[in-house]
Amino acid sequence: MGGRVGVLALVAMSATGALQGISSAQSGAPPSPDAQVTVSEPPASRSLDAAHLQAAPTRGVRPLGLEAEQLVGEARRLSPTVRRQLATLERSDLLVYVEVRPVLPTHTARLGLVGSAGGVRYLKIEIHATNRGSAGISWLAHELQHAIEIASAADVTDQAGFMRLYRRIGRRSFNSAGEFETAAAIRVGNQVTVELRSTASALMAARLPR
Repeated sequence: MGGRVGVLALVAMSATGALQGISSAQSGAPPSPDAQVTVSEPPASRSLDAAHLQAAPTRGVRPLGLEAEQLVGEARRLSPTVRRQLATLERSDLLVYVEVRPVLPTHTARLGLVGSAGGVRYLKIEIHATNRGSAGISWLAHELQHAIEIASAADVTDQAGFMRLYRRIGRRSFNSAGEFETAAAIRVGNQVTVELRSTASALMAARLPR
């Protein structure tokens, strides 16, 4: 992803927020996708009607809001790598919310642990709204790779497990003790960027007169 590979996109949420999520999970009810996400000026929550929530998957990736639905749909259509990531997450014990947000501490994207309940672990990916088109898809793929990293680590059910995993497989941000990055997520983001360029070239060639 060019000059952005050094930007740290994986954010460990605050310990207070994590405890709130685990506490709500003890009742067996899924934690709210907004429980641990901290933004400087949170926009109004995008509500989903009951029918939408009932029809939504209990595993895999769940977009929140129209922009996120469009982003995930385009990513699935245009990127073989994203299609593989989505299939992997559907087979996992994760439910990964995706939301496009106009206000984030970072201008890229981030992922955090929301909590766990009933054998399901809940994560949330937030993509900054300025990342549209191929940039948004590449950052989505980057964060989905982080989700896959968590899916492979069954002990990540709370903030402590989250931090243990990324101290082991990641590198710490110079800006924050709670932010990490991994080589795998950077590599996947770059790979999807290349895929999207190839797709765009193929579409352009198909439109040229013969």
